[in-house]
Amino acid sequence: MADEMDWRAGLGSLLNASEVDFTNQPLAIQIDGETLIPLRLALSGEWTEKRATWRDLTSRWVSVTKGLNATQLVAMRHLFEHSAHAQLVKLSHLDATGLDLLEKCVTSGVTVYSDTTRTTVLCPTTRGSQAVLVITPHEDGSVTVVARAENSVPGPRYETADTADADCQSLGTRLQVLRGRFVACTGIKAGVNEELHALAAAQARWEIPAAQANDFWANYAKHLGELGMLSPDSMNLVQEHAFGTPQLCGLLRLHEMNPQLVEIRWTVRRRSATDTVEVPLDPNTADSEIQKAMHSVGSLGGWNASEIQTFFTKKFPIFELDRIRELIATINASQRAEVDISPELQHIQIFSDGPALDLRIDQIISPGQATSQSDEDAPDFAADFEGLPEDEPRGWGLRYGLDLGLRLGQEDLDTKEFLAALGRVERWWQTPEGNWVDLYAAKNQQLKRLIREFTDLGLNDFSGGADFSVGISNFGLVSALDALATTRHFSGDWEHAVNKLVDPPEVSTPALARGTWRGYQEDGFRWMMARATAGLGGILADDMGLGKTMQMLAVIAGQKQQLMDSPANAAGAVFVIVPASLMGTWEEQASRWFPDLHLYAQKTSVGKVAADWERVAREVKQADLVLTTYTLARMDIDFWQTQSFSGLVFDEAQFVKNPSTATHKALVRLRAKWAFALTGTPIENTATDLWSIMSLTVPTVLPSLSVFTRRFAAEALSDRGEAAAELSDRVAPFLLRRTKDSVAQELPEKIEQIVSIDLEPEQRTWYAKYLTAARAQVADANSPRINILTALTRLRQLALSAKLIDPQAHEDGAKVTYLLQTLEGLRDDSNLNPRQRHQALVFSQFTSFLAILRERLDQAGIDYAYLDGTSRDRDRQVARFQNGEVDVFLISLKAGGFGLNLTQADYVFLTDPWWNPAAEAQAVDRAHRLGQKRFVNVYRLVATDTIEQRVLELQEKKRDLIGAVLSGQENREVSAGITLDQLRSLLG
Repeated sequence: MADEMDWRAGLGSLLNASEVDFTNQPLAIQIDGETLIPLRLALSGEWTEKRATWRDLTSRWVSVTKGLNATQLVAMRHLFEHSAHAQLVKLSHLDATGLDLLEKCVTSGVTVYSDTTRTTVLCPTTRGSQAVLVITPHEDGSVTVVARAENSVPGPRYETADTADADCQSLGTRLQVLRGRFVACTGIKAGVNEELHALAAAQARWEIPAAQANDFWANYAKHLGELGMLSPDSMNLVQEHAFGTPQLCGLLRLHEMNPQLVEIRWTVRRRSATDTVEVPLDPNTADSEIQKAMHSVGSLGGWNASEIQTFFTKKFPIFELDRIRELIATINASQRAEVDISPELQHIQIFSDGPALDLRIDQIISPGQATSQSDEDAPDFAADFEGLPEDEPRGWGLRYGLDLGLRLGQEDLDTKEFLAALGRVERWWQTPEGNWVDLYAAKNQQLKRLIREFTDLGLNDFSGGADFSVGISNFGLVSALDALATTRHFSGDWEHAVNKLVDPPEVSTPALARGTWRGYQEDGFRWMMARATAGLGGILADDMGLGKTMQMLAVIAGQKQQLMDSPANAAGAVFVIVPASLMGTWEEQASRWFPDLHLYAQKTSVGKVAADWERVAREVKQADLVLTTYTLARMDIDFWQTQSFSGLVFDEAQFVKNPSTATHKALVRLRAKWAFALTGTPIENTATDLWSIMSLTVPTVLPSLSVFTRRFAAEALSDRGEAAAELSDRVAPFLLRRTKDSVAQELPEKIEQIVSIDLEPEQRTWYAKYLTAARAQVADANSPRINILTALTRLRQLALSAKLIDPQAHEDGAKVTYLLQTLEGLRDDSNLNPRQRHQALVFSQFTSFLAILRERLDQAGIDYAYLDGTSRDRDRQVARFQNGEVDVFLISLKAGGFGLNLTQADYVFLTDPWWNPAAEAQAVDRAHRLGQKRFVNVYRLVATDTIEQRVLELQEKKRDLIGAVLSGQENREVSAGITLDQLRSLLG
């Protein structure tokens, strides 16, 4: 007895044989009256006369007969060639040979329909019988199907010679001849008859168990009958077991092999009067009713006809579950199919957003021990450092335990598991309860970046049971996390500390020995006092000339008063480190504003002798303020790190913007409760400048240099404005910056303009020569950076004067000519109107160019002051200019960019632009600062068609960079420092 696969495979092969292979199409002949008309299959599967005439079939053009069954085509051609008259083949044309050829067509597979109804076909009498399938049902419900050869059905009834019409008599005679050679058989589709005869000859038999009988009656018997394969009695049995229209059914379930996929398991359900049968859907079925149902359902999902089979076999990602549910609801509502959802999927939720975040912060006294003090019990900032271990980094203050609670719908998540999942590359994560969350959602990615910052800062290494350990210095980072929180609970201690930072309490400003406070200066004092009292620090980044030194001195005086009021909190002097040129400025301003401060200035090295150490240590202990230079601090760091200071001050902190220098490495060894940096340019070239300064003041705000470089220096200063905004947010609580425009409205206007100057002929020739050589050099990809910088320097010098390259050049340079004419004009105006006397600052980065100017000014009889890095009479030169002895001050940009008050000047000339806009801003602010009474005219001299024009473009990008980080404004066009490619681009 055949098994299940045998009967389905055997009967299925007969059904498949009826399907058309359009690469091997069968042919047919239809007898219409007396004429034999050839047919071929259309794309619809129906017979057609189009492109099937005898002329078409006998054509030698391959394009006409392409795809036709070759054997049948040859048989048809032979019949035509023997029997055709006037391009027609008629029954009357068929002699004995013609009948042989017609029979050969039939045996090759050509279907010959006996009339236009196409209900019967001609079969050769040589076969003697017709093959059919006989169905025998049994009482137990099982079914037997046998392939059997039965006697042929009677031939068609034709007119005889008794008919009056002569043509009909001739036709009748011919048909009688045909009937002697052929018999009429029921119309079996092309390609099936031969296979069925082969099965009958082999006495094929299939036994169908009762359990599978409904499948047979519903999905096989009906189609076998439609194809004319069943005996008449079997056809009657099919009618008795008729099933209705097929209905598609589906079950949405998890994929068996991959839990991240879901699939709809489709079946076909048919109902009869007594039974229901449901079998798996074959997406490739030839059943037209099922195909129609598939197209109807597929269209609801937006699938076109060519994609229908894909739809019914597709595996869907689990994260599309909601969309699939919506589609199922639409299908069910349309009643075009019936789809259920498996129980395992009914309660699964897909979250395209992040979990609800509950943020909790509690004060931690020591690892494993927390407190829940009320606001009334919150300690004062002055106690924040009490009891901290000696190796505690500055900026921590008290530590707080920070816990994250995560809830996804009604499910509480394990925080560590979820954060670990965020750190992986997979997009979707399954919760313990089977729900799925999109880890790439914007909120989750924000949380991932913040957690990475916590980790980079080592804040998740807390052993007291909390998720993270934070200090008040991490306020910016915690604020970013708070922005993602749904609910929050902060201890009174934390809120008390934060409020003092965000809204500094009113503190009496120390009285000035002379002058009065401006409002923004009082604000700056309170801002610094709040952070100093909290044991933190920061950066005062006010514009040059707004009184940073005075505000810092006020903080030192305020600290002294607090220590006098509470001697138990005495913690030592404030250590102030400055450039050597500003030692005198600090001494002068301290004595002017706060003469009661005991200032000790260490102007020479402490040395290595123990007695000297003891002597200086006694001075430090008695002082309120200890002053020294960066160079001396580095040389004597072994001594200074033994001293106990209440605070550190780094003036003109851009001096320590490079963390790899010996000076910076020495200064990080200093110990104090708080530290401030004073600088108008916390970023000059790259964000690393800011990191370097923060590492000296509030080192717990930013991560290690390697991490910072990867995350911020390499990202914030490129086209990734998000990183710049994040960096700005982190440092914002500890960086105070006010511009002159915003707080010092009493300052007169600063008028800036670019003066384009054409090179002189000889100068242009020199420039073109060096430009060609420089371009050839940078074209070499292996050219060292130093060679490119050297080439650029030569071009910058030539934009000033050819004499900087060749002292024997005949021309001084167009800028020298312009400056002499302009300075002489200012002198003449001053002589005509002494009350409107003009004084000018001339800056250059090249002292060799200043030397040319000095020579020309001497020749023109114009007195001037001069200052560069080698000058030993700095104060004398400044005094000469400020006192009006001279009207022109020649200054090297490096020597005069800070620490000078030159408010007598109302003209500033910048002779050679470079890519660091901060250096130029510092130079201009020597004149445009508090104390200035007149408009300040700033002229930037730029040589046309030279490297200087490209330098200005680069300056603008760097200004945007500084603004993006310091003000938090997003910028996507800034450049990360000066790269090798940027250096090359300067050459055009």
